[in-house]
Amino acid sequence: MLNLANILDPIQSSLIYLRQNAWSIVFALAVGYTVKIKLLDPYTARERERASYAEATRPDRVAALKADMKRVRAAQQEEASRKAIEAAKEAEAKRVEELKRKKIKQPGQSKYKGTGRKVNENPWSKENTSDTGGGGGGGSGSGNGGSDRGGGYNPMNPSSGHNRGYRPSRRSTGRSS
Repeated sequence: MLNLANILDPIQSSLIYLRQNAWSIVFALAVGYTVKIKLLDPYTARERERASYAEATRPDRVAALKADMKRVRAAQQEEASRKAIEAAKEAEAKRVEELKRKKIKQPGQSKYKGTGRKVNENPWSKENTSDTGGGGGGGSGSGNGGSDRGGGYNPMNPSSGHNRGYRPSRRSTGRSS
């Protein structure tokens, strides 16, 4: 039993010390934690940032990174240009396909590829012949009712005559006012 008493004696003396100094130990731990949070952590963070900035702005490292950045940006620019060209080609193809689908006649395009003539055009007159292909283009020629409004009546364009097109008569309800 003597051995067991020798082993438990230091434990009992430490418990007595804790009972006598418990509040002092709790207070010391609280002060130490507060000092760590308020002073040590911000100081170590500032020192870590300073060391990181010094490492990041080292001239030999910056020069190597600039060369890599130029290479990567050139590759990105080349890919972006390639994609833009492809997108422009696709957009043009879609536009052409849409025009074909809607069958819209664009200025300068003739359905008959140069055959035919304009309304009221004399086919034997030398001044009316042109290399543009005629074919119902819709410019302001003689008698087509275009922007000059000086030509004759065009049955396909009711507003080409002297009046401004069809205007219905005013209808009355039969009530007197």
